[in-house]
Amino acid sequence: MVKPLGFSYPSKEPPVELWGSGKNITRRDMIRVMDEIVYPWQYQTEVLLQDGTSYLVRPIRAEDTAPWIVFVDSLSQQTRFLRFHFFPGTMTEADALHFCTVDYDDSFALVAEISTDGQRQIMAIARYYRLSPRDHAEMAIVVADAYQRRGVGTRLFNQLVVAARDQGITAFTAEVLVQNQVMLDVFRGSGYPLSITMQAGVYSVVISLGAK
Repeated sequence: MVKPLGFSYPSKEPPVELWGSGKNITRRDMIRVMDEIVYPWQYQTEVLLQDGTSYLVRPIRAEDTAPWIVFVDSLSQQTRFLRFHFFPGTMTEADALHFCTVDYDDSFALVAEISTDGQRQIMAIARYYRLSPRDHAEMAIVVADAYQRRGVGTRLFNQLVVAARDQGITAFTAEVLVQNQVMLDVFRGSGYPLSITMQAGVYSVVISLGAK
């Protein structure tokens, strides 16, 4: 099993690991568990793009698997590489369930949705996964090519910070390829203290989530 923010699955649909616990459960059991988790509506909000277009930011749900696959398949090869650090192949339902299943505590993800022809489509995703020590979490953001450099990544980052701090997380870590200057600009423009080191073409970023 790779890191939660990484990506690796065989073509067949295996049981899903339950939030890093080492326990594999079936899709049916996963949905049952998710039904028992209270959905955090407080993190849902309507936002405006710089051109006035409205979009919705909300916590991800396990049933977002189909739109998640559509979203990832729509990403350019460059954006996929910058997010996953390699070129992932065709996404399966098992892959989608892995990424769409969170417990809103140790793992959390936000989606940005926009309405197109009456149907909502995912335009960006931000997530964190709690590490050890438990007040640290690894995070990542990916924005659809058409919506990059329009403030969506910054908005998702700020909303993810709110959720993380509510769960006692005091620092984010992120692994960013040197080519991904857009993501570095989001971090640098956030106003939070940063520590950045670089090795083998990858920036290791630590973001303190205390006062700006």
